Amino acid sequence: MDTPSSADVIIVGGGIAGLTAAIELAQKSRSANRTLSILIVEADSVAGGRARSVLHQGVTLNPGANWFHGGAENPLFRWACGRYGTLAAHNDDGNNSFCVKDGQVLGDAYFRKNLDALEAAYQRFKATSPEKDLSLAAIADMAGRDEAKEAAEFLARNWMAVNGAADVSADEFFAEPCTEEKHTKQLAGGTAQLITLMLQELKKYNVRILTGRAISTIEQSAAGVRMTDTQGREYAGARAIVTLPPGVLQKGAVRFDPPLSEDTQKYIDDITVAHLAKIIVPVKEAFFTERGIKPDTYIEILDNQASLFCHAYGAGKPVIALVAGGKDALRIEKMSEPEILRFVEQMFRLAPALKDYQPYVTGKPYVTDWSVNPLSLGSYSALKVGHRRQDPASEGRVVLCGEAFIGGSDPKASAGTMVGAWHSGQAAAQKVFADLLPFLAQKNLPPAQKPPKMG
Repeated sequence: MDTPSSADVIIVGGGIAGLTAAIELAQKSRSANRTLSILIVEADSVAGGRARSVLHQGVTLNPGANWFHGGAENPLFRWACGRYGTLAAHNDDGNNSFCVKDGQVLGDAYFRKNLDALEAAYQRFKATSPEKDLSLAAIADMAGRDEAKEAAEFLARNWMAVNGAADVSADEFFAEPCTEEKHTKQLAGGTAQLITLMLQELKKYNVRILTGRAISTIEQSAAGVRMTDTQGREYAGARAIVTLPPGVLQKGAVRFDPPLSEDTQKYIDDITVAHLAKIIVPVKEAFFTERGIKPDTYIEILDNQASLFCHAYGAGKPVIALVAGGKDALRIEKMSEPEILRFVEQMFRLAPALKDYQPYVTGKPYVTDWSVNPLSLGSYSALKVGHRRQDPASEGRVVLCGEAFIGGSDPKASAGTMVGAWHSGQAAAQKVFADLLPFLAQKNLPPAQKPPKMG
């Protein structure tokens, strides 16, 4: 099984989960002194998934994953530094933030006290009902403050990336890093710096990566796993790991034969696909220096016209990122260029620090397309109230993993984060390797010791 379209293990998807699974499998096979061939099949033209970077107007941008939450204590960041050496990264202590509400500038304490009120209400609820879950909207009602309700709606849209607080599981929300940690790291070379290092390692392991290959069917039989892509090309393996985004799985873009189990399909269907869009505007550095705007300044806009936030001068780069979630994200990604420009002007007008930005603009804005792109159909995932994350799902010779399948991993490995995808990729690889051990033992026997073929 070593032709260009086959391998012992085929991994569908070359994002953080897929690359991690490949590294884990390659490591385990070497440690066990076993030969294991691995093939990664990626639908996009480059590997990385949402953890990619782009060069726009001479500036390296992160359209997707941007932060290592928890800074140096982030498990994935620690793993990467231990593996590849110290990574050059920008430290963000989260101290340069403020709210703008109906044109009035409020300090960060305004938002923080409302988040604290939500946290206190949640803890009171869990003290009496530890096994139950409620929506974030219900927790906000318990907090008894209109401002807390406003904060809950803001966080639902711009952190959980769903339409509103009624759609957010309080259990999942309060396990999220934003409720505990302000410190983050951003890689100096963009998030793709980590992807590049992982790809270099996989090259040493002779792991093959094919891009531009969107898988459309995955079939299992006693002989193994066979796949076909949208161009009719075929792939064969003994086992497979599938890291497709939940939006793609929900749409049924890939046909599984036999179909996924009822439990796994229900879990997928019950996931809320989260939508987060970014409009990144390149400006002259003088825009920040003349106005005294510090690197990594966060502006939360709480207005009857909008509920979104801006990340200005991120990691000291001369850009302003306008970030919106839920239905606002879907609307943004469907806008024409003139509509985008008008929207940016309207939103920046709400924040006094960003007014009169036009003379400083150095080029067209960069707009993400995670929700409208058929290869992603969303940014990440969120749980409905009362639901729990599932571990990577074993479906015969196929294991499904990714940030939606993080189950009982580290509680810091929340959905939508690179850590979640990393944990899930590791767990999937461990399942597959354990399942493959008898196959590898026979495969690696000297010819004279192999059992004769039957028939």
